[in-house]
Amino acid sequence: DPRRYPPGWVRSIVRMQAAMRRKLFRMNFGDVPEMREYAPPPPSLAVSLYQMRRMRNPEWVDFDTEATTMIQLVCSRSTDRITFTELTELSSIYEKIFPETHAVMAQLREKIYACIVARQEVLQERLAECTTPRDIQALMDELLAGVPDSLMEHFDFVHYAMAETTDRAENDLLEKLRHCQTIAEIRKFEAGLPAGFGSLPK
Repeated sequence: DPRRYPPGWVRSIVRMQAAMRRKLFRMNFGDVPEMREYAPPPPSLAVSLYQMRRMRNPEWVDFDTEATTMIQLVCSRSTDRITFTELTELSSIYEKIFPETHAVMAQLREKIYACIVARQEVLQERLAECTTPRDIQALMDELLAGVPDSLMEHFDFVHYAMAETTDRAENDLLEKLRHCQTIAEIRKFEAGLPAGFGSLPK
C-alpha cells in the first residue's frame, strides 16, 4: 500500500518540524538536565515515529492536505531544481489514492511535462555540440540519469542521434582504414579510436 510510505519531501518536512520544536523547547527551557525527558524527540527519531504510525494506520493521514502541499512545493520549484525521481515518487503514491481527474494529479502531470520539455530543449542544444559517440554518451550519462523507463520514450531522439553518429563515425574510420598501407599506420589508426569510441575492449 503506497499510502503507508511517505514521500521523501514529507519526511524532510517532518524532520524540519522536529528540529524546530527542539530548538523552541531549548529557547524556552534551556538545556536543563531535569527537562530533557520532556523535550521533543530528535529529528531522526521523529521521522521514524511518523513512519511507524503511518505504516500502522495510514487512514489518519489527510492525503488531500498532504498532496496539495507537496504539489505546491513541486510547482514552486524551477524545472532544473527538481528531479524526475522526485516527481515519479509522488506520482506513484498519489495515483493510487486520487483519480486521474483530481487537481493534484493534473498539476503533477503538468509539472512532469514541463520538466520533460525543459530537458528536451537542453539535450537538443547540447547535441548540436556533440561530434562523436563518446560525446553523446557523456551527455546521456549527465542528463538522462535518473529518468525512469516510463518517460524514456520522450528522449528517443538522443538514441537516434547516437545511432547516426556511430554509423557516421564507423564509416569514416573504415574509410581511413582502407588507406592504411603499413603496420605503423594501422597502429596509429588504432591509437586514435578511443578519442571517438571510448576505451577498446580488452
